[in-house]
Amino acid sequence: MSGFTTVRSLGRGALLAVASTVLVLNLGACSAPASDPAPSPSGHGAPEASWADQQWERAVQSAPDLTDGERPDVVEVRTIEPSEVGRVMTECLHAAGFLDVELTPDGEGYTTSAANAAEAKALAVAQYACWVQYPIDPKYTKPLTDDQVKALFAYFAGPLSDCLREQGYVPSTPPSEASFVEAYSSGNAWNPLNEVLASLSQQGEILALSQACPSVPEGLYG
Repeated sequence: MSGFTTVRSLGRGALLAVASTVLVLNLGACSAPASDPAPSPSGHGAPEASWADQQWERAVQSAPDLTDGERPDVVEVRTIEPSEVGRVMTECLHAAGFLDVELTPDGEGYTTSAANAAEAKALAVAQYACWVQYPIDPKYTKPLTDDQVKALFAYFAGPLSDCLREQGYVPSTPPSEASFVEAYSSGNAWNPLNEVLASLSQQGEILALSQACPSVPEGLYG
């Protein structure tokens, strides 16, 4: 496929840090859905930009010649669950005139394409507007508490690693909980699912494993 192709997906198990929802951005090639973005690191730091500002930054990354004067005024309609992203964004972008937008095979993400830079720019603005109209519930995007990080480690080292073995993969040896917590705050924590997914090249394999082994434990976000 020529032109610009983007795949956006949160995937099964749904995750935060949707400021990082652009999982794959390829120029001149079609792309397969990638793994879930990692949960937001815990800890203190500089105040995060608003959801709308984060999405505008993403739009400018997609279309660098966008100016702040081209940023539309958008009113929030409602918050959505990560599992709704594919359907809601597809419907929103169709309503904006981008009828080539399609759901990813798992139904939780969406693909877009643009024939040229001008179309890519218009699409970036439309995606910005849709994301601001339908933001992810903030409970999925805020940093995890220390207890949540420890619960995530227990899941990675236990049920998730067991699931990977059942699917025929060999997860790497987990670090200590203390090492995981320390690394997590910097965004470099051990993640056995992401390690395995990074070794796969076939869309079918990636999708099957993502569906079989949820990336986060049920109830992590309350």
